[in-house]
Amino acid sequence: MDVQIKTLNVGQAMCSVAFAENNAVFFDSGNDDALGDLEKVFAEGKIEHCSFVISHLDDDHVGGLIELLKRYPDKPIIDEIYIPERGDGTDTENYNKLRKLIYQNEAILSTKELLKINPDEKKLFSKATDRKYKNPPKFHLVEKFKPKDDFELLYLKYLVYLQNGGGDDITAIKKLYEQKGVEIDEADIYKDIAKYAEKICSEHNVNFRSIKFDTVKPGETKVVQMYNIGLVEMMKPDYDGKYENENHNTMIAFLTANKNKLCFPGDIPAEKERNILARIMYNHKCIYMIVPHHGAKGSSTKDFILAINPNVSVVQAKKGKYGHPSETTLINFNKWGKCIINQEDVKEITVILKEDGQAYLKIEELSKIMRSKEIEKKMGKVIADIENKCIQYFCSHNEIQLIQRFSEADTMEKAVMIPDLELQRKYRDALYMCEAVDEFLTNGISIDDDTIVKMFIDKNGQIKKFENDDMQLEYVISKAYEVQEYQKYNPVK
Repeated sequence: MDVQIKTLNVGQAMCSVAFAENNAVFFDSGNDDALGDLEKVFAEGKIEHCSFVISHLDDDHVGGLIELLKRYPDKPIIDEIYIPERGDGTDTENYNKLRKLIYQNEAILSTKELLKINPDEKKLFSKATDRKYKNPPKFHLVEKFKPKDDFELLYLKYLVYLQNGGGDDITAIKKLYEQKGVEIDEADIYKDIAKYAEKICSEHNVNFRSIKFDTVKPGETKVVQMYNIGLVEMMKPDYDGKYENENHNTMIAFLTANKNKLCFPGDIPAEKERNILARIMYNHKCIYMIVPHHGAKGSSTKDFILAINPNVSVVQAKKGKYGHPSETTLINFNKWGKCIINQEDVKEITVILKEDGQAYLKIEELSKIMRSKEIEKKMGKVIADIENKCIQYFCSHNEIQLIQRFSEADTMEKAVMIPDLELQRKYRDALYMCEAVDEFLTNGISIDDDTIVKMFIDKNGQIKKFENDDMQLEYVISKAYEVQEYQKYNPVK
């Protein structure tokens, strides 16, 4: 079965989704503004069941899930949520928000049919106020479920109130805990409400709609089969005794589907990349990865990039925001990665993993691939523009085929294969031109844009054509030496 992975354009946030048939797995969920993007995925993919793997609990990674739980508790059905566990034993605000919403949704969805009230009572609840909630009218469900104590009575009233149009107010329940001398945080109150809902469901032979809420501990690697999509491997670095910020609590995730791997590293910082390196050194090469921490300079170390060795890397960053991606990150990926794209420079990115193990990258409306200023300067404007135009052209017409990571793919030329021969030719032309520029630089030759144009562009403004690749390469090398000889006597000023 084919599996698709989309990286959503969510600005200065992260969210990718893998789906097959009517199931989906989200790797991060964007911020609260990403809800519309999630809704679009659900509609287009006709998603019925989904799970979430959240790298850490910063707003730009978990915000979309929190909004989804608030507004759409039952569409689609959320089966599992995985997050990293903090090593210092503390909880964050977003952690408690998640717990509250999960317990609340479990209780509401499970008791949806059980807690309907009759039409006369519904009138009394339809315009309910806090006063009416604290002193609600008698209703037949109290007789039906026979709460055993004051807590169960208030849990029942609260759930009925929510099911019939009331708001989320647990003031009366909180006061009862205080009166009984019980110290409890708000999320645990919702947990007790969910337990009560599970009890009455069991007593009346109704399935309790639970959401699996699991954590990955420091130093742990957890592997889970997600639907018919593939294996998700979640790795949490060891706890080193400190958390400077929530990024230090990041776990990374790998998806293995149809013989291919993809990497979703969240905002993992450099020291945590080094911490986890031994676990990924030999068998975690990927065809596709998200660039850590939106391309911030405090991530994306050489060893980490080389261990994952991605064919294509995508930065999820908003231009001008925090200065991401950094020049250091671009240099690192230009040196040790193969192709790096900023999400803002493309309309949509989709990886298609065929059942036979073939992998394709589909890119819509790509404006350019990313390079460091240093590389741009070496390439020259004309050569960079030519390469970008070739890439734009074939991306608008075809899918790029990615070689499986089980085979060697040391250069972009080997890593990217295009089914259409004419498009393949155009792309290779651009690659050879880049090789020529490298040849000049290696020999210490200065080269200007006019020289490049004369070497590679014919009188009609088209890239010069050759009968085969060997002739193309021969021409590039000969021209490199011609320029070298010419510039001995006519140096570029």
